[in-house]
Amino acid sequence: MTPSSIRAVLLLSISFFLISFKTLRAAAAAQASTFSFSCEDAARRLGQPVDGWKVVKNRKNAGAGGERCVRDVANLTCEALENLYYHPETRIAGCCQADGSVTWQDEEAKLGFCCAPGHDWTGDISSGEGGCCPTGMIMVEGMCVDKATTTEGDEEKGKSGGCGCHSSSKTLSSDEPMVSAAAVEASSEVVEDFQDDELDPTDIGIRYGRCYTLGIADGRQIGSNRENAIYTPGGLFQDIPFRVCSSTSDCARRERDEELTSKDSFVLEDQMGRYNDAKGTMGWVTSTLRGVLKMMFTTDGDDASVFVAKRNASCVDGDRPCGLLLRGLPVELRFNETECWVEESAHTSFDRERDEL
Repeated sequence: MTPSSIRAVLLLSISFFLISFKTLRAAAAAQASTFSFSCEDAARRLGQPVDGWKVVKNRKNAGAGGERCVRDVANLTCEALENLYYHPETRIAGCCQADGSVTWQDEEAKLGFCCAPGHDWTGDISSGEGGCCPTGMIMVEGMCVDKATTTEGDEEKGKSGGCGCHSSSKTLSSDEPMVSAAAVEASSEVVEDFQDDELDPTDIGIRYGRCYTLGIADGRQIGSNRENAIYTPGGLFQDIPFRVCSSTSDCARRERDEELTSKDSFVLEDQMGRYNDAKGTMGWVTSTLRGVLKMMFTTDGDDASVFVAKRNASCVDGDRPCGLLLRGLPVELRFNETECWVEESAHTSFDRERDEL
C-alpha cells in the first residue's frame, strides 16, 4: 500500500472509532435520563419532592424490571445499631431504632417496615398490607387484636387490645364485629351500575368545591385504615374531608354554587391522605374489587374514579343529607358537609409538571 492509502485507512478507522464512542456515550446518557425521568415521575405520583432520588436494584428473584426508585434524606446518618431502610409506600429513607425491628419487603433494595421496640409487623408483606402491633397481637381492619381472640377461618370479633397507637373520632364498641379480610373479599354486594340515560336531572344535594364526610345508612362514617388503602365503614381514621371536584384538575367552587344534578359527573378528593405520610399528600377515591365499599385511596389522578349519582328512591325533596347511590359502588352513601382542610388543590401543580416532561 502507498503511504497515502495507509493514511486514508487510518483516518477512516479513527473516524469510525469517534462515531462509535459518541453513539455509546449518547446511549448511556439516554439511559441515565430514562432512569432519572422514571424516578421523578414516580416521585410526583407519590406526592414527594423530585430531588435526591436514585435507582436501586431489586432482589435477584424479582424477575424482570430490576430497579426501584428510593430517596435519600440529606444529612441522614444511622447509628451503629440502627437499620437504614426505605419505606415501601413513600420510598423515603429512615433509621429504625436499635431495639426496633425491620420487616423487609425487599432486603436487597432496603425496602421495609420499621416497628418500635416491643412491636412486630403483621400482614401480607408482599403487598404491604398490614402494620405494627404489640408483640403477640395481629392487625385486623386497622386494629391490633390479640391472637388468642382470632381463630383461623372465623370472622374476627375482637377488641382493640388497648394498643392506643392511633385514635379516631368514633371507636368500635367491644361487641361490634370486625370483618376479616376473607369476609371482605367474599362480599356479595351488588354493585350499582346504572346508565346515564336512566337518570332524571334531579338535584343530588352536593356542590363542586365543597367538602363532605361520607357515611352509610346505619350511621357509621367511612374511614381509612393502617394496613391498606381501602376505605371501610367505621374505619380507624375518620372525619376525612372528601372534596367534590369536577375533575382532578378542577376542584373550584362554581360562581352560582348550584347543586349538582344526577347528570353531572364528579371525582372525590381525599384531603387527609395516608396516616404514615408526614406531608399529608392528598389523593383520590378510586374503585377496587375489594372491600364492602369497593373504594380505595390513590395519589394517581389518572386512576381517580369518575362518578355520577342518583338519590335513593326513599328520599323526599328537601331531605339533606339524602342517601346517594353512586355508579360503580354497592352501598348508599350519605354526604355530610364539613370544612375543607385545603382550599387550593396540591394536585394541579404535580399534574402540570408531569405533563411538561
